[in-house]
Amino acid sequence: MSAPPSMLRRLQERAQPLIKRAETFVRDFEWTWTKAVVAALVLWIIGITGMMVIPSYWLYLADQKLSWRATGCGHSDTVCFWLGAAGSAAKAKAGRWAVIADA
Repeated sequence: MSAPPSMLRRLQERAQPLIKRAETFVRDFEWTWTKAVVAALVLWIIGITGMMVIPSYWLYLADQKLSWRATGCGHSDTVCFWLGAAGSAAKAKAGRWAVIADA
């Protein structure tokens, strides 16, 4: 299903002034230090915002929509993680001391 040729022609005619204006702007644009600083700040803000929004949204998506939750120690996921890490560290330390005591 393609658009009829007359419709494409009308679309090209309507877009022609916008395309001409954009081409003129790009051709005549000059970078000054002020424009460069403003552009850098805008890109920096977009980058920092992206670094905040994307991980936050991913955490929401994984937790709420995909149901990727830690299985239960009865606390929040963060507490369960740190309790597990502390238990692993305690076991490793106990194992190391047991090896030293046997020597």
